Amino acid sequence: MKNAYTAREIAEIRGMTERAVQIQAHREDWQSRPRAGRGGGHEWLVSSMPEATRLALAAHVCTSRHQPEPCRLSTASGLATPASPRAAERPGAPDAQKGGAGAAPSLLSLAGAAKKRAEARAAVVLAARMFTVNARLAYTRALDAFAQRYNAGEISVEPWVREALPEVCRSSLMRWDSRARKEGAASLAGNYGRHRKGKGVIDSQEMVENIILGMFARNPHASARVIHEQMQALAHKGAQIEIPSLRRVQAWLAEWKRQNESVAIFITAPDRWRGRLQSAAGDAYELITKYNQRWEYDGTPADLMLNDGKRYTIVGIINVYSRELKLEVAERSTGRTVANLTRRCLLDWGVPDEAVTDNGKEFVGAYIQGVFVGLGIMPTILPPFRPELKPAIERVFHTFSHHLLPIYPCYLGHNVATRQEIRERETFAKRLMNRNKPQELSMAASPEDLQKFCDEWTDNVYRHKPHGGLKGKLKGMTPWEVRQAWDGEVRRITPEQERALDVLLMDCGWRKITKEGVRMDRMRYAHAALGPYIGQRAQVRVDPADRTRAWIFREDENDVLQFACQAVEITGLAAEERAGLARDMRRSQRAYVLGEKRRLDKAAEAANAKNAHQDIMDMFRDRAAVIEANTEPAGHEVVAHESPALASAAEAASIVNRVAPVHGGATADAARALAQEAIAQEDRITDWLPATRQKKYELYCELRERAQRGEELPPRQREWMEIFSGSNICKGFAMLEPLRQAVNE
Repeated sequence: MKNAYTAREIAEIRGMTERAVQIQAHREDWQSRPRAGRGGGHEWLVSSMPEATRLALAAHVCTSRHQPEPCRLSTASGLATPASPRAAERPGAPDAQKGGAGAAPSLLSLAGAAKKRAEARAAVVLAARMFTVNARLAYTRALDAFAQRYNAGEISVEPWVREALPEVCRSSLMRWDSRARKEGAASLAGNYGRHRKGKGVIDSQEMVENIILGMFARNPHASARVIHEQMQALAHKGAQIEIPSLRRVQAWLAEWKRQNESVAIFITAPDRWRGRLQSAAGDAYELITKYNQRWEYDGTPADLMLNDGKRYTIVGIINVYSRELKLEVAERSTGRTVANLTRRCLLDWGVPDEAVTDNGKEFVGAYIQGVFVGLGIMPTILPPFRPELKPAIERVFHTFSHHLLPIYPCYLGHNVATRQEIRERETFAKRLMNRNKPQELSMAASPEDLQKFCDEWTDNVYRHKPHGGLKGKLKGMTPWEVRQAWDGEVRRITPEQERALDVLLMDCGWRKITKEGVRMDRMRYAHAALGPYIGQRAQVRVDPADRTRAWIFREDENDVLQFACQAVEITGLAAEERAGLARDMRRSQRAYVLGEKRRLDKAAEAANAKNAHQDIMDMFRDRAAVIEANTEPAGHEVVAHESPALASAAEAASIVNRVAPVHGGATADAARALAQEAIAQEDRITDWLPATRQKKYELYCELRERAQRGEELPPRQREWMEIFSGSNICKGFAMLEPLRQAVNE
């Protein structure tokens, strides 16, 4: 602040001439002092000026041209400074040492209307302090004068300050000044509504809050009106809640979304949340330190409609270390498409350590996974819906689709909004007249043209532009420069191995070798070398360039694939060739089988297989003899077993005397003879049953008549008659009985 002004400075402030200021100074006896600096002269002391002049100077000093900007008010460094030495010393004045902005909350902690209100009050407080210091009046009189001049518009402030505070009074200025010194500039925002926070009709009812948030979580696009109606429905069912107004629900939900932006966007649009708010701290490729350490695979539909009326797919592979890229155009993404692109990358870049893919069926299929394993590449399959785990290939597709592709023929747009904008370029009349006509695609590109465009873009544009994703020592380099600068080891497919690579990339499947050969894709392949392996499973790889050739691989005893032969499709062969092939196949099979038979015969002779049964019986006999010899005699008491049936049988045996009594010395041959005699006796008992059906029916009729006369039939015959009466034979003869009687009569 200045203590003295020259006559020219006062004249500019008061709107007077310099001569008028000098006359007034001499008339009112202002005190002066020599002016320091170039030019010399005198300057008038403010303390000797009248009150009106001092107030005019003070109003000029505290204008917005001398105030800090709003962004600088956030520190509020000047708000802890006493208004004047006199104000600091007066009893009851705010004590700058008891608090201040240094330890108080900053304006940066505020937002919205509260921040604007605090910044406006801070600007007015600083202006009032500068005014009171330059006015050289008592503190209260100076604030009264400031308020009067501020309300009259004589204190120039920024428009946003005037809009927030059109009028002030001495009491407000004193209160704001005191609060700023004690609690900091942030306290000037006031405490509007804070005492009511958490006491509203929604915040005070946990169930109502849960209804709003639950409806939003399940149906993010449900309007506040629908949520309000759901509250009414629950209250109608008996829920004890106080229903807020519709406007309160709208305001509360909008405020919740503002305070919880991350959660709200995650629920509403997870993909947008992933792109805008998901944490991306650090470097995803910090551990990628060598060439071909990691390749990333992905595919995307092309934003083009080609001349065949189809929308093709573009599959891409990126070498993460160098950011080199290759693209493959295909009608649909399949394992064959991925294999073709992999072959191009293998021949150009070398063999990678790791291949990272998503869980698309073209990447996780047995075919492409078998290719990775066969080449010694470690495949890594990422979980679904996690594109952030392979950001390089995801980002490069965005770069490709937003660079030259939008100006390529028949561009459709990379999203619905862009496609609608392209469609709206045509007038409504043109669309109306052409809606029944087929789309004109004569100017569209062919799949071959699109493939050429992709190759030229990756090789001539993308590869020679500095890549922003390269960090550290590679920063600012192009993918081509990174490739050329790599001086480490690179595993490559040699020209001699190129044909082997083609065989490995062929369509393959596991088939069983039958006596007619191997069948695959409705074709049958055969070769003389397959004879020894008939009945075994083999891997068949068909040459895509010549479907009549197939490479057969079999598994050895260690489950390792071994090349068996190159088979040919036999359907297209001449009859003589097929016959010769079949003959050679039989000969090789027979030679193999006979050779194995001779080898096994020698093994059987060495194992004494001819006498194996006797060897085994001798082993068990010797074991039994050893066991019985080493076992003590049984200690149980022997008691003769008696039963009535056994006694009767013994008596009968002694009477008949056909066989000697069975005793301890009886032999097994005698027991067998007795059993055979019993069987023969049983056969004699059943000799009464005829052999033919006619005789059986006649016997049945005879037995039935005897039973009707009251004769007692033997049990066996009675039982047989009952069974035979229900048989189809008996029923058939019974049906013919009237006819037979009629013939006899």
